[in-house]
Amino acid sequence: MDCKKAEDIILTDYIDAKVTPQVLKEVEAHLASCSRCSALAARLKSVSAALRQAERIEPSAEVWEKIRSEIGEKTPQVVFSPGFFEPIRIFFTRLKPAMVITATAAVILVVLTVARIAPHKGIKTIQDDMISLVTLYENGTSTGCDFGTSVENYFL
Repeated sequence: MDCKKAEDIILTDYIDAKVTPQVLKEVEAHLASCSRCSALAARLKSVSAALRQAERIEPSAEVWEKIRSEIGEKTPQVVFSPGFFEPIRIFFTRLKPAMVITATAAVILVVLTVARIAPHKGIKTIQDDMISLVTLYENGTSTGCDFGTSVENYFL
């Protein structure tokens, strides 16, 4: 075990005796061979023992009341001034017409592209085809008809 790993274990769980037996063996083997880590463990054990023996002091009711009153008197800090976001709002307000024009142009471009790719049929012809297919499918007569694709794929 290297010193870095041993120090991490010593600082966290070794002093509180919360390590597994395997890790305990590894740390103690390292402490036997490393004087620096051994000194660190000894200092931390003495500090920990002193803290456990220290008298626990409970603050008086007056101290708690003073803390409560000071917390209640504190006003919340304002992180952003009231006009902080105003330049951002103005920026996007000025861009709104440009965004509308850009979105409209994008929709027109998509419609033109789809219209160019799609077969050149009139809307009336497409509606008639769809009505015919739905009628045949609902009547059950579509089983003998070959449309080249299933009705579901036609609509997809």
